[in-house]
Amino acid sequence: MAKLNNTQVVLQGIIREEFAANDLYKSENHFFEFFATRNILKSLDLSDEEIEHGLIGGANDGGCDAIYIILNGELATEDTLSRLEKHKKYSIELVIVQTKEEWSFHEDVLMKWKTTAGNLLALDFNADAYRQRYNADVLNAFGLFRDLFLKISSSDIDFKISFHYVTLASELHPNVVALADELKVLLRSYFPNQKNEFSVTFWGDEQLLEAIKTSGDPELKLDLSEMFLSSETHRDFVALVRLNEYYAFITNESKELRKNIFEVNVRDYQGSNAVNQDIKKTLENPTVDEDFWWLNNGITIVAQNVSVITNKRLLLSAPSVVNGLQTSYEIYNYFNHHPEALQSDSRNLLIRIIVPVNAQTRDRVILATNNQTSIPKASLRVNDPLHWEIDTYFRGHTLYYDRRKNYYKNLGHKASEIISLTYLSQCLITLLLGAPDQARARPSTLLLNNRIYSKLYNKKIRYEVYYLAARLGRNIELTLRKSGLYTRAQVNDLLFYVLYYSVASICNKTEFTDADLKDFDLNAVSETYILQTARTVFDEYERLGGDCTVAKGSQLLIDLKEKLNRQFSDAIN
Repeated sequence: MAKLNNTQVVLQGIIREEFAANDLYKSENHFFEFFATRNILKSLDLSDEEIEHGLIGGANDGGCDAIYIILNGELATEDTLSRLEKHKKYSIELVIVQTKEEWSFHEDVLMKWKTTAGNLLALDFNADAYRQRYNADVLNAFGLFRDLFLKISSSDIDFKISFHYVTLASELHPNVVALADELKVLLRSYFPNQKNEFSVTFWGDEQLLEAIKTSGDPELKLDLSEMFLSSETHRDFVALVRLNEYYAFITNESKELRKNIFEVNVRDYQGSNAVNQDIKKTLENPTVDEDFWWLNNGITIVAQNVSVITNKRLLLSAPSVVNGLQTSYEIYNYFNHHPEALQSDSRNLLIRIIVPVNAQTRDRVILATNNQTSIPKASLRVNDPLHWEIDTYFRGHTLYYDRRKNYYKNLGHKASEIISLTYLSQCLITLLLGAPDQARARPSTLLLNNRIYSKLYNKKIRYEVYYLAARLGRNIELTLRKSGLYTRAQVNDLLFYVLYYSVASICNKTEFTDADLKDFDLNAVSETYILQTARTVFDEYERLGGDCTVAKGSQLLIDLKEKLNRQFSDAIN
């Protein structure tokens, strides 16, 4: 290997340092896949957990270490299909990543991509015909993309496919670039609409280091058109802001929305409904006698802190737009379609900025400002007082409940200490509903089904039960990962079944309630016990086919329950 340049030496040091501090990975190679993907896709504002679940590389991956489908700015899952609304405007992006901790770019990656695209981007592709060539995760990801695309195909679609190739290389050979151009030609043949965008991005040493240095949680300046009004404490502000300045505030250097400033639990653009049509008409038909803010309720922003730079400039730390999402999207669309208006439009928007004194106040602001919108109440459930109380309890026991996506990651806590809403819900679905199959396949049902939600989250359940579910789930995950016995995909498939089987074996029953769990001894589930249980679950999983289709189906749970019942019967006899 040739002598490393300074950038490569710095990168190598950063990777090794972060790998040493990360207790979720046994292999530096696997860690690099996560590390590189997380950094190059910062603009998508994915959580570490979402990054993890998109990592599907391994045998028969077709050159796809990771696959993500982004629909209207959000990560799409199998659940997304069932809750699509009839929007007339959609944006969908298929994101494919290949990472190599190597010192050059290779042609074979592009050749694999061309073959995979040729096989799996045909909208009539038959997954059964490719089961010997591609693993189940790859087939499921392309199948989900196809199903989503077909379901929204009659709508107005902004459509992108982006390939990302990451190495530590400092040079790019023309042959590799030529193959990338051929790939884009192939994609255009499948999706010929001229509006569609196809890209292949090469992330070498300098590009990767720049991505690492880019902050995912910036301080943002906001320029005002008039002097602001503020309380004496400077914890709240009211100001008028030019539309073009607000557009600059909500977009990055590439003129893409800063997704991280839109509060995740209310990010739900309603598309071309009547209200948004009215906002759009107001934007596109200015009059000399009316300012925009006269006809619009404005924007509410919460921030960790606000610094007054001048009487017409504020600096906001960790800002979140918690109300006014529809207006924000329409302003974004307006200036994207009319870039000349960035110089000529002098209208104003009313902005309210609040610096809450604590997390509870912050959540009350979010709830209050969204009660008058059409956002489904389910999307606001993480602001229920119970979730704040769980968060508080977890913090006292070295776990961090990430109700607001990436909040604790941005504060520097380890990934192994952070429990997302989805992760806790999956553990609760496994234990309180006895449904590890549903936890693996359809976890977001939680926020849509009132009956399930009330079973999992209610004041009768002690905080110790929530902590037990999260801690036990994470202990099992860490043990399976560190053992080196299972691939990353297998850990994802086995995790909730091992959680269920472990607790069922100790409780001596296949169905249990929160009362059975409140005094459960965490120490009873040792690393040795976890690995023994995992072996039992894995044998059944492998016998049925050993892929994500098995884990998301019902037969594995049926077979494990039969095995448990035989075990209980033998113990009695």
